[in-house]
Amino acid sequence: MNRRMLPLLLVLALPLIGLVAACGENSAGSATTESTKRTVDAVTIQVMEIATSDFSETLQLTGAIASFEDVKVPADEGGRVLRWLVPRGANVRAGQVLVQLDSALLRTAYDAALAQYNIAQTNYEKQKRVFEQQGISELQLKTLEYQRDAAKAGMEMSRERLERTRVKSPINGTLNIRFVEAGEMIGPGVPVAHVVNNGRLKIEAGVPERYAGSFKVGDRVRFTVDAFPGDEFSGSVSFVGAAVSKDNRTIPIEVLISGGGKLKPDMIADMSITLSAKSGVISIPDDYIVKKDIDQFVAYVMENGVARERVLEMGSSNKGTVVIRKGLNPGDKLITLGVQNVADGQPVQVKN
Repeated sequence: MNRRMLPLLLVLALPLIGLVAACGENSAGSATTESTKRTVDAVTIQVMEIATSDFSETLQLTGAIASFEDVKVPADEGGRVLRWLVPRGANVRAGQVLVQLDSALLRTAYDAALAQYNIAQTNYEKQKRVFEQQGISELQLKTLEYQRDAAKAGMEMSRERLERTRVKSPINGTLNIRFVEAGEMIGPGVPVAHVVNNGRLKIEAGVPERYAGSFKVGDRVRFTVDAFPGDEFSGSVSFVGAAVSKDNRTIPIEVLISGGGKLKPDMIADMSITLSAKSGVISIPDDYIVKKDIDQFVAYVMENGVARERVLEMGSSNKGTVVIRKGLNPGDKLITLGVQNVADGQPVQVKN
């Protein structure tokens, strides 16, 4: 080769060498960027391994404690309240007099009716002997007998009205409230006292109609009340209504409380009724379930470093835990932390 051509060739080769070097640098940079991108796109997650377990479906209800015997005692007669014979808070017996009303007028009426009856009875007895001697007719004797009976009925009615001025408790219990005080005027039928028997208590509640076939009389119930937050009480279903309430579409139930010495009527009870118990089922917290469509719910599991979507068929739920009928299998690694940030095929990495 001509030596004079060598410098010219070197001049021409230098740009080509620079171009090749630049291409090499661009290729290396592109590979590094792609590797970094793949690392950045991997979502950090936590997983739990799916296993079967026991599951109990419970129904949570709110009800009000009530007494089996809770009576507002009315006054059968009107009049002025003379005096109370029992202090508020005292234990009373069925038939015990609670309050005495003014009975002066009714006592006078009773005395007059009793005198009329005595006169009619005496007259009848005398005329009966005359009839036996054929001194009067049978019709006359019958008339005297009816007059006597009418006088007796009037006397007994007056006695009953007089007795009703002594207002009595119809049940055993505690005098909880006195609605009137001495000196007040009241009319017939006005409540004068509230007597409650805390010896037998119940819970009244309404169960949604969709659970109508899920419970029965005798089922056990556990409940708590705000007044005793650390205590759990128990009872059993003692009554199930025969019809659904039109107002709120619930079935009325009553729960007989056992051992409720500290409980009082009108306390609010938070109840739990076990509807069914299952074993060997898959259940997961509902926080790990994603609503994808109106009627479609999914969960995500990790497979070979990527997230995989599983469409779920769900069953019963209880306190934030849902039974999964289809979609998950024992051994699956369910994504728990980061589930809202993944999609099907998303690269994931487990957080240590």
